[in-house]
Amino acid sequence: MRLLALLPLLAALAACYAAVHHPVTAPEGWKLVDHSPESSFEVSVSFALKQRNLKALEKTLSLVSNPASPSFGKHLSLDNLRNLIGASDADIELVCSALRGAGFHAIEVAPIGDYIKAKHTIGGLERFLSTDIGAYSFKGSEQTVLRAYTPYTIPEDIHHIVDFVPGLHGYPFRRLSIARSSGEDEAAFMVTPDVLIKQYDVTEATAAVSNSSQALVEFDFNWFSPDDLQTFFKANAPSQAGRTVSEIFGNNRPDLHTGVEANLDVQYAMGMGYYVNTTVYDNPFNPSIFDSFLDYTQLANSQAQPPLVHSISFGDYGGNYPNSTVQRINTEFQKMGVRGITVLLASGDNGVGCNFPKCTSQEFDFPSSPWITMVGGTTVGQNGGETGATLSSGGFSQDYWQASWQADAIAAYFASGVKLPDPSFYFAEGRGYPDVAAAAENVEIVVNGRTTSVAGTSCAAPIWAGIVSLLNNERLAAGKGPIGFLNQILYSNPQALNDITSGSNPYLCCPVRVFILFLVLLRLS
Repeated sequence: MRLLALLPLLAALAACYAAVHHPVTAPEGWKLVDHSPESSFEVSVSFALKQRNLKALEKTLSLVSNPASPSFGKHLSLDNLRNLIGASDADIELVCSALRGAGFHAIEVAPIGDYIKAKHTIGGLERFLSTDIGAYSFKGSEQTVLRAYTPYTIPEDIHHIVDFVPGLHGYPFRRLSIARSSGEDEAAFMVTPDVLIKQYDVTEATAAVSNSSQALVEFDFNWFSPDDLQTFFKANAPSQAGRTVSEIFGNNRPDLHTGVEANLDVQYAMGMGYYVNTTVYDNPFNPSIFDSFLDYTQLANSQAQPPLVHSISFGDYGGNYPNSTVQRINTEFQKMGVRGITVLLASGDNGVGCNFPKCTSQEFDFPSSPWITMVGGTTVGQNGGETGATLSSGGFSQDYWQASWQADAIAAYFASGVKLPDPSFYFAEGRGYPDVAAAAENVEIVVNGRTTSVAGTSCAAPIWAGIVSLLNNERLAAGKGPIGFLNQILYSNPQALNDITSGSNPYLCCPVRVFILFLVLLRLS
């Protein structure tokens, strides 16, 4: 009886403890450069509310993306999703009331009811969360990020509603490599849309239905040039001349800077996805890539009709970020999938990766959610041969467990007799990646009016986006829904895939000398 009497007290103590969020240790290279930034400086802050029915969300996504399920293709609307996982109106008002009482303003509630955004001064935020906020910088950089260097506490009257405050903890490491020059070898075989259409047996579209759509996601002042797009069309896709990006969320300023990555993304998504409505998300600069991902996914998930295919060529290697953020981004991708959105992410350009210079473990990529399709890279030869590109990242995530639909493919990989490093070097039970791949070297683009070639898995992601958009176009024209989350379809239909079995992706001192790639969809008939 005494034990039972203690249970309410223990529960109360546990609840209080859960409201305190401790900072992660700043990794090597990060330094606290200002303990007391200007307290009157205004900042925008998000409060991530606790989401309901997350197991039901995952189950629903598994069913609507499983071609063997009667629910396949029956995606949820924004209102459906709000009713499934959003906080109650009463809980939302309780949080908003607490924020207003503490002096926050410009309060906005996300349509799904799982985020609240507001503005306050640094001093006001510190008082509300009983914490201290400082400015950190990474060695060799003048950029700073604001982080709480002491624990922050969600106020007692709302801690059962608010999950965490994004952006107060965690440190980015470095961006996944975006497109880079292939060099100046004029004799090299150049990859163009015509080459890809033949290589992958793509049937060119002659028109698109009005609701077929795709999007390119850009960070770090990567702006595309509309003029370069038309020059690219003239040389590589004359039938698309005059087509433009349909919508831009954010600001596109090629007059200030033309981004190689942004040009690549737009030119190949549109150069492969003929006639498909194309959107660009130009996300405002944020030195923290995982905060950028949260902002972008929140925006997409707040839209009534977001684009159906998203291509992303940005990410992180080895960042020190809180698990709450990692799992919330995973949920954001689930929300996109359950609404019928396909998310394609370039797997990165550091080969198998490792924690150089220690060289003791594989350096996995972020984000590596099992609910997105990670795209690796290949080298396409003039004779049509294709090998795994050395730069293409692949391996096993330590953020997420292996997905059930890729278990057989990974088991077959391990049983193939491939040479493996010591098991301590990688997490064999983690989510394996990449899922697919496409051309990632000697890809021809136009920048500032000149033709050049680039390399990186950031070439492969928009190529894939254009192809998936064509598949969506066929389904929509037939009165069906979009494909949405791809991976269950890919892994359950190996007969539709062309495996790339040659190539390697070593990286610096890493002991891996094999190309870790499970399935590569490279031929669509």
